[in-house]
Amino acid sequence: MNGYDNCKGLTSLKSEIDGSNYRILIINSRYNYEYVKILTDTVYKTLNEKYNVKPKNILQYIVPGVYELPFTAQHLINIAKYQNIPFNAIVCIGVLKLNNYENVQNNKTTNNNISDSVAHGIMKISIKTNTPIVYGVISDCKEIIEKNCGISKIYRNSYNQGFNWAETAIEMAKIHSIKSTYTYIYV
Repeated sequence: MNGYDNCKGLTSLKSEIDGSNYRILIINSRYNYEYVKILTDTVYKTLNEKYNVKPKNILQYIVPGVYELPFTAQHLINIAKYQNIPFNAIVCIGVLKLNNYENVQNNKTTNNNISDSVAHGIMKISIKTNTPIVYGVISDCKEIIEKNCGISKIYRNSYNQGFNWAETAIEMAKIHSIKSTYTYIYV
């Protein structure tokens, strides 16, 4: 069994999608990079190994924090479209970590406000630019973040969300490629 067979929450695609002609952009933050790197590496590896996206077609860009993800996504989408090499999908990755369980209630509001603002910004940009953007931001305490990175020593059902984000990007890229409402693609 590989990590792809154990998708938590997201059921596996019914058919295999060949992503060899897709261009995918991964934008990740440097903030809490020890977790972000694990998630980003998983997205990259899944896109390349499971969906055959060529390494030259997986572009990566690093920004300071999660708040910079929406602007960077919109800017790079516009540049790529101007150069006539648009992206088929984008994955934005970031981690907002609360110190520990005791501080969750005190800090949760600030992290939720940042997370909500980033999610709203990403959604607006996705619709405005007609480009699928996957929201890959985790905002929680250290133990839950480690669970979602697949490195938890506490939780037995630890799972790396990077697998889901890569699969979502591929599925949305496939939907984005539909050119006619008469075309039915079952994924």
